[in-house]
Amino acid sequence: MNDRIRFVRRRSKQILLLDLSHCSTAEVEEVFRELPEIVTARARGSLLILSDFTGAIFNEEGMRIMKETAVFDKP
Repeated sequence: MNDRIRFVRRRSKQILLLDLSHCSTAEVEEVFRELPEIVTARARGSLLILSDFTGAIFNEEGMRIMKETAVFDKP
């Protein structure tokens, strides 16, 4: 798993943390391309995801990838 993707625990809840802070466009895309494998290993609709986009840079392609990835955990 990428260094920028990790699970944290908060009040007995497991949360998938995406640390995209200060990422370039390519790094944002790389992180989001890894997500489907992680997300689909969990029950649909069961995963809490927190993303930190502080200082991140992304373009239209990055947005497209984010939108495509978001559907993997929708109930």
